[in-house]
Amino acid sequence: MVPAPARQVGWHNPLVEAPGSTAHPPAPVAGLGAGLTMGIEPKVLMIGFDAAEHQLVDQWMREGELPHLRSLRERGVLGRLQSPTGMGDDAAWASFYTAVSPAKHGRYFYHSILPGSYRLPFWNDSHLRAEPFWDTLSRRGKRIALIDVPKSPLSASINGLQLADWRVHGRDHLPCSHPPELVHEVLARFGDDMTDRLGTEHALCGHGYRQHYDYPGFVGKLLQGIDDKLALGLELLKREPWDLFLVVFKEAHCAGHKLWHLHDAAHRSHPPQGSGSDADAMQRVYKALDAALGELLMQAGPQTSVIVFSDLGMAGNFTANHLLDRILQRLEWAQSNWIERCQWVWNRFKQSLGTRLLGKDGTNFERRTRRYFDVIHGEQAGAVRFNVIGRDPKGLIAPGAPLQAQIEWLSAALMELEDPASGRKLVSDIVRTDQAFAGDHHDRLPDLLVVWDRCAPIFAARSPRTGTVSAPDPELRTGGHVSDGWFVAAGPGISAGDAATVSLMDLAPSVAMLLGESLGEVDGRPVPEIRP
Repeated sequence: MVPAPARQVGWHNPLVEAPGSTAHPPAPVAGLGAGLTMGIEPKVLMIGFDAAEHQLVDQWMREGELPHLRSLRERGVLGRLQSPTGMGDDAAWASFYTAVSPAKHGRYFYHSILPGSYRLPFWNDSHLRAEPFWDTLSRRGKRIALIDVPKSPLSASINGLQLADWRVHGRDHLPCSHPPELVHEVLARFGDDMTDRLGTEHALCGHGYRQHYDYPGFVGKLLQGIDDKLALGLELLKREPWDLFLVVFKEAHCAGHKLWHLHDAAHRSHPPQGSGSDADAMQRVYKALDAALGELLMQAGPQTSVIVFSDLGMAGNFTANHLLDRILQRLEWAQSNWIERCQWVWNRFKQSLGTRLLGKDGTNFERRTRRYFDVIHGEQAGAVRFNVIGRDPKGLIAPGAPLQAQIEWLSAALMELEDPASGRKLVSDIVRTDQAFAGDHHDRLPDLLVVWDRCAPIFAARSPRTGTVSAPDPELRTGGHVSDGWFVAAGPGISAGDAATVSLMDLAPSVAMLLGESLGEVDGRPVPEIRP
């Protein structure tokens, strides 16, 4: 087994310990409030463990492997967080920081659906339809410090500081900050991200499953990332009496995607016993996060209200997304009369001709000629968009009763899908976004989310209307998202106990309440159990 690289705690200047060296430890990072003395502890400390699976957290707290989180739970309140149904981390994080539903903030994935178009461009900050809750608190004079809240825009009006897209899973853009010099100093001290930089050798979380992979090296990078962010967080935390200090660690997210098969003995890619695999790698990452929590709690002090949370969970990564569009094509064919089928064949011919001879993008052409089609989404659910008259440029389905009838027909047809080998049902739920999410921006969302049964791999699908549809194994990352996260909250006036399941959108109003503020017109509501 390849040994993991030596870990460093915080920023490490090798000249400091070199014999005879006259170098000095690095000065505080510019823009971090350098020169301020330690003052009053922050009123609210929020720590996000991105995509940390609640079953693992529960188990390892019981077993004493996460002592700081267990201690916080024993003196505070534990609850589950309901994430947007059928959606992944992009929609979850946006719902967290805006406290509104996806149909109000408009984000469903790292691609965007642009109204009036069949294009699916990468998300950018201008697509967001709602503001982060820290903008409201900033306008009311609260001092805010933010480190790496995933999928969030850089705020132009933050009353404090913000570091964005430094070490997160799934960047929207290059690292940036307010004040601008902060990100340059952070990169100089700690370096850039080591596991999630797409287009480089550091895009380690973006690869599918590989049998021969340097897992110890990968884990070493995750542990180093925790240490680096902890060092930065501690320096920030002690330099100003922040009203809200919010830091998010990505490492449970990355570990869940890449290391799940090492943890889960039932996974099809779990290495054989005695193969020397790093079976405790997931736990090592969670324990390092717990140790970081302990240091942040000590720095914050006992009078600080603390909320530790995760947006989503993680499990074995099985999906039928790679089959969905072929299934939809067969269903549309089954629905069509002979004239429509002739038109369908002619459209496919024109699409192929345009792609081959003119180099045109055939995808947009195909979408405008179909009643419904799939749009890119995470493995937890397939995403379907209808081609609606008046909403889409070349709409084919009239809104109102015709659209509703089409939705019902397709939903029933998708629920019929089963595994040809075992007979198990492949679809656990169909989410209609117009019913699941309140808001005025349904035109920026898929119309249906096809939530797969993910207890086993899906190589083929069958139904009376589609026949058998199969495709090669996509060799995904071995861990994938499952809905719902968790939170632990403790602090002055918060009683120990358990909370009912609440929405992820409820955390931001709860923070505002702890700070004596209200967010106004949002979907979330303060969690009763964490009232001061």
